[in-house]
Amino acid sequence: GIVAFTFFKLVKGLTLPGTSIILKGEDLGNPAGAFYLYALVGILSIVWGYFYIPETKNVTLEKIEEHWREGKAPRKL
Repeated sequence: GIVAFTFFKLVKGLTLPGTSIILKGEDLGNPAGAFYLYALVGILSIVWGYFYIPETKNVTLEKIEEHWREGKAPRKL
């Protein structure tokens, strides 16, 4: 939870200040550029989530904890 929060806070902190300039200044870009940047961040987030967030349906908390303590890969859960 904390790692995911920190990751998304970092992404937001790096993208929002730059895109606010794009949205406000006509000579610096246009709103379409900000849209493409947000779309890229969204697509990268989906890909990252697919590989690093395990499926936990019908898995007990004890099994999940044991999995992480053993240091196994997320997709192996």
